[in-house]
Amino acid sequence: MPDLRLSLCMIVRDEEQTLERCLASVRGAVDEIVVGDTGSRDGTVALAERLGARVVHIPWRDDFAWARNQVVEQATGHWILSLDADEEVAAGTAPRLRELIASPEARLRCYRLLLRHHQPDGSAIEYYYGRLFPRHPAVRYVSPIHEAVVHLEDRDALEYVTTAEVVVDHWGYAQKAIGPRWERNLRLLASAAASSPDDPFYAYKIGQHYLDGGRYREALEHLERAIALAGATRYGYVAQAYGAAVCALIQLGLPARAVTRGRAGTKRYPDYPALWYYLGTAHLLAGDSRPAEHCYARARSLHGVADEAGREHYQLDRSMVTWRPLHGLGAARLVAGDVAGALRAFQDALSLAPDQPDALLGAAQALLRLERPAEALPLLERFATQRPGDDEAEALLARCRIATGAWQVAYDQLDTLVRAEPGRRLCREALADVLLAAGEPAAALDVLGPALEPVGAAAPFYRQAARALRELGHADDAANAEEMARLLSGGRPR
Repeated sequence: MPDLRLSLCMIVRDEEQTLERCLASVRGAVDEIVVGDTGSRDGTVALAERLGARVVHIPWRDDFAWARNQVVEQATGHWILSLDADEEVAAGTAPRLRELIASPEARLRCYRLLLRHHQPDGSAIEYYYGRLFPRHPAVRYVSPIHEAVVHLEDRDALEYVTTAEVVVDHWGYAQKAIGPRWERNLRLLASAAASSPDDPFYAYKIGQHYLDGGRYREALEHLERAIALAGATRYGYVAQAYGAAVCALIQLGLPARAVTRGRAGTKRYPDYPALWYYLGTAHLLAGDSRPAEHCYARARSLHGVADEAGREHYQLDRSMVTWRPLHGLGAARLVAGDVAGALRAFQDALSLAPDQPDALLGAAQALLRLERPAEALPLLERFATQRPGDDEAEALLARCRIATGAWQVAYDQLDTLVRAEPGRRLCREALADVLLAAGEPAAALDVLGPALEPVGAAAPFYRQAARALRELGHADDAANAEEMARLLSGGRPR
């Protein structure tokens, strides 16, 4: 094997919480570590030096490519491995780095490694990205954000080779936060887009950035622009732009438009599973359960087909071909009244993701509709563990306990929660039901009182109040409460 040296090159700022894990993942696989610090105010620099890195100080110029190139120029190895501090090379794959750089090659070669971007919900989005390349004076990063490795003199001189033999796990998205970094990246994206106003890539990235930040109208505007700018060109990220546009329309409460956009996207990118999944969700929200089932089934059918080929062209979220479409099938079948079929789909989803909260909840709801509360109870208990403090989870769990005869346990649970957090509306409603069933209408009214005060209180609270008032012999007050419930449900004044 040729005696080739490998340099790890990084840019960091305030990364003392994650840096050690990153460096530990390549210990013994790299010959030197060069860290470019762009202005850390914590202990990042001291930690990097203690771990054997050579630290260079780089001024921040709102340009990731420029900063990375400064570090590359300080490296002495024959090859460069680029990582961020919130990333790590997956266990068992780091030794493959040596084998890759020792492979005989006719041209300059940049290896596109498999990146797994872990999400807050536990899923991971996968795609390939250029992270391993030779140290060569013409091979550098370009673009101030979402930077890429290219040959500056001849774009065709650098051969891009895709490999899953080395896997990089990125944990920075696992705890999504909107803050200074989000604002900084938006500023950089806007600057890049201003320099290349007809580039659909930057329009897509800005749209996706707004979507991640919950600003759905701005997201939709830029995503639609990206789709229009791309025209008939089949860039992989355009498939993602379609999917993101469908998501934005769903969040804006426009499922019919989401269906239209999703249909156009699946026509152009029939092998992109996320689009079929999002289209299924749009159909379901529009009240069309049968086409929703078709879309979810289509997404599930792409498992394996879109796996390796898909990651070559666009980001692949494995959950979009595994438990998510199965959960969607269950939800669609519940709406259609096929409760037994829904339960099978939810159970299939749980076989692939045993602790997935949405699948646990769906299976429990199906079991409750099939009058099998004893089987639903452990699922709801697991669901409540996955979503601690969730009002819906606690209320459903209590109702399930009531159905299995555990009245006192349900009462104690609900009473404790409502006293501690008076704003728990679903738990308050369930507690009132427990008291009414126990023949204590006065206590039920006391529980309902705070929920009846806000303007626009939910109709179920007034229905419960009407029942309690009737049992207490207050017929006129009960009639008034019934009328309020009717009005809040969309009825006209009598």
